[in-house]
Parts: sequence; C-alpha cells; structure tokens
Amino acid sequence: MSKIKFRAFDKLDNKYYFDIQKVYDSSNYPVSSFGEFLTAKLEDENGIYLDESMFDVEQFTGLYDCTTWAELTEPEREEWTSAGNMPREWKGREIYEGDRVELQNELGLCAWSGPVSHDDEYTGFIPFSHFSVDILARVIGNIHERA
Repeated sequence: MSKIKFRAFDKLDNKYYFDIQKVYDSSNYPVSSFGEFLTAKLEDENGIYLDESMFDVEQFTGLYDCTTWAELTEPEREEWTSAGNMPREWKGREIYEGDRVELQNELGLCAWSGPVSHDDEYTGFIPFSHFSVDILARVIGNIHERA
C-alpha cells in the first residue's frame, strides 16, 4: 500500500512544500479541508489572509519514475542521504499530480508525454490508468515550470 501524501505549490513564492499532510494531520485546527487549513495556518502565523487559490495541492500517485541513483545530481544524492536514507533504498523520483512525465515503451520509445492529473472515471491518475504496467515513466518537469 502506498503512502497518501501531498505537496503544495505556493504561487506567491513559486516553490513547493512537501509532506504537507504531516502538518495537516497534526493540526489542532477545526477545519474540514486542507485549503481551510492553509488559510488558517498562514493567517495565524503571519497575520495575513491567504486563500486556497494561492496554492495548488497535488497528491502523490504512489508511483516512482525510472531515474536511477547514478542519474541523480550530486545535490540530489546529498539531499537523499542527509535525510537518513541509504543509496540502496532509492526507488526513483516520486510522481505527483502536476508532474510532467514521459512514458517509454519496452523499446525505449516515447509512448506519451504530458502532465499527470487525477482520473475520476478510473479512480487513478492519467496517464497511468490508461497504460500497462510495463511502461517506464520519467519525470521531466512540472506544470509550474516554463516549458
């Protein structure tokens, strides 16, 4: 079973906050949605009001891309190991809603390229709900980066 976790893209600061569900889960705020939580939390800490339209909340798909340890940059390797992880534990980059991925077939040819989004009809994530498991995915960016 994969972990249910989220990241939020801050449209003002143009950066991601990861594992935001940990803050939400440990909150004492009486809120019914994560958007309400972000608003209450930011208003409480900074004395300003920010509505949920200033954040894009994106869910982890439970899938990892095919990036190998050898393909990581030195800063990425340092970030991984400084968090207490071992190189042998590397599974690939986590794939979230909003990531731009390229899917490759068994011949290494591009079968699909585009952003990951939630698929309500198949209760999964596009494109993964429409392709076989033998497809390799590679994160090539996200929807917040200029193409």
